[in-house]
Amino acid sequence: MGAEELAAAVMGSSSAIPSAPAPLPAPGPPRLECIDLRCRGQRGGGLRGASLTVARGEILGVAGVEGNGQAELVEALCGLCPSTGVLRLDGEEGWSRTPLAARSSGVVHMPDDPRRRALCLPLTSEENLALGWHRDPPHARGPLIDRAGRRGKAAELIRSFDVRPPDPLARAGDLSGGNQQKLVAARELEGGPAPKLVVAAQPSRGLDLAATRRLHDALRSAARAGAAVIVISSDLDELRAICHRIAVLFQGRIAGEADPSASDEVLGRLMLGHGDHAA
Repeated sequence: MGAEELAAAVMGSSSAIPSAPAPLPAPGPPRLECIDLRCRGQRGGGLRGASLTVARGEILGVAGVEGNGQAELVEALCGLCPSTGVLRLDGEEGWSRTPLAARSSGVVHMPDDPRRRALCLPLTSEENLALGWHRDPPHARGPLIDRAGRRGKAAELIRSFDVRPPDPLARAGDLSGGNQQKLVAARELEGGPAPKLVVAAQPSRGLDLAATRRLHDALRSAARAGAAVIVISSDLDELRAICHRIAVLFQGRIAGEADPSASDEVLGRLMLGHGDHAA
C-alpha cells in the first residue's frame, strides 16, 4: 500500500471537506513562539523539538494521532511540566515555569478531561466559575468575597453558555459531562480578563451541535480580542471550521503545516510522518 492509500485509510475518506475558517488577522509579530520545545512524556515520547508560532488573533489547530506529543504540548504551555527550548509570550520568557505563572501571564487552559483536571466536583457551579479569578472583581472586594458579585457573574456565564441545570448552586459533580465542559469553557474564555493565550484540548468533546457552535464563537471572540489560540483536536472537521492553519504533530515534532482546506490525504500523510520536518 502506498503512502496516499495508507493516508486515505487512516483518515477514512479521500475527499476534501469544505472549510470555513475565521477571517485571517492582520499580519504582525507572533504572540507565542515555541522553538525546539522538548518535554518528556510520562510513558515515553513527549516533545522532541517542536517549533511553532501563533500570531495575535490567530487560531492554530494541532492535529495528530493521539500520543504524538499533544498532551505534553498542552502541559508545557500551561506550566504543568518542565520543558526545555524557548517559549516566548509577547517576547517574554519565564512565564511557563509554573501553572500560577502561566495563569498570571494571561494563559487559559481547557483540558481534555475537565472532570479530572479543571473542576472541583464537590463545589457548586458558582464556586467553580470563580476558580482562578476568585481574588478579583466581581468575585471579591479587596480581601473579602463579594457573594453578590460572584453570584451575578456565575448567572451571566451559565446563561451565556447554556449550562444545565441553570442553577449557580448546583454541584459541579452532578452535571453531565457536556455541561461540565461548558462550565470550564465559560470560566476560561469569559470568566476573567481577556486572555493572551488560549490552550484548548479537545474542546468540543461531549458537546452537542448548539454548544459546539457557542464554544467556537467564544474561541473566535477571544482571537478577535487579540489572543493567540491553540486548539488541539482529533476532530479534523472542527479544526477546519475554526482554524487559520493546521499543524500536525508526529513523534513529538511538527511534521508540517497545512491550510484548513487541505484534503484528508494531505493531513493523513503528515499524521503518518510524511512531512518536511518529520524525524
